[in-house]
Amino acid sequence: MRDMTDEVGIADPEKAHRNALSLDAQRIEYMAYIWGGVYRMESTWWRRFHTAVNVSAAVLAAIAGSAGLASLVSHTVAGVLALAAAAMSSVAASVGASSRSTAAQSAAIANMELKEAARRFYFTAAPYLPFDEVRKEFDNLCAHRNRVVASVPSTHLPAYRRKYRRLKAPLGQRVDLDELMEKRREW
Repeated sequence: MRDMTDEVGIADPEKAHRNALSLDAQRIEYMAYIWGGVYRMESTWWRRFHTAVNVSAAVLAAIAGSAGLASLVSHTVAGVLALAAAAMSSVAASVGASSRSTAAQSAAIANMELKEAARRFYFTAAPYLPFDEVRKEFDNLCAHRNRVVASVPSTHLPAYRRKYRRLKAPLGQRVDLDELMEKRREW
C-alpha cells in the first residue's frame, strides 16, 4: 500500500482514512453492480418462465376445447389435453414465477440504488466534506448496504447457473458466481 504523506513527508492519517473509505465505497459499488446484474438476470428468467408456462396452458386449453367440440377427435384426447392444461396452470400458480420476477426486479433496483449511493459517496462526499461528515456519510452508506442485503431474496439462477458461470464485470474483470455468493454471505 502507498504511504500517505504530503509534500513535506508528513503522514496524514485523515487523508489515509478518507482514501480507505473511498476504496471501501468502491468495493460496495462494485458488489452492488454485480448483484444488480444477477437479480436482473433472475428476473428475466422468471418472467420468461411465467410467460412460457401460461402460454402453454392457454394453448392446451384452447386445443382441448376445440377437440371436445369437434366430432373427429375422441373425447379421451380432449380430456387428456384438458388435464394437461390444468396441470400447466397449477404449475404456473404454485411456482409463483410472477412474484419471484417482481422480487428479483426490486432487488436489482435496490442494488442499483446502492451502487449510485456508493458512487456519490466517493466522488462527492469523501474528497470534499469535512472528515466528521465523511464518516457520517460512510456510516449511512453502510446502513443502506445492510438494508439492501437484508431485504433482497436469495437467488438461485435456475437456468443461468451453468451458462453464466462467470459474469462480465466492469473493466473486463470476471466474477465467479460461487465466489460471489460466498462474499455476499460475508457482507
